Amino acid sequence: MESLDLRNKLLNIITNADENYLKRIGDFVERSNFEDNYVVSDAHKVILDQRLAIHLKNPTSGKDWSDLRSELSAKYGL
Repeated sequence: MESLDLRNKLLNIITNADENYLKRIGDFVERSNFEDNYVVSDAHKVILDQRLAIHLKNPTSGKDWSDLRSELSAKYGL
């Protein structure tokens, strides 16, 4: 999606959003702004390295996103 198309899509979503949805969008944007200051702890780096090694060993062992989304939707009513 081109940058201009994405901007127009987001503008349309925001223009038509109710107050609750706007608050959720605002919360997301505020949380996203901390990326520059985010530090991954050594313990989390170990976990990520382990998970990456598992993936590299067998990259097809994961679930397809659409299948996982369907499972989560069925389980949690999302």
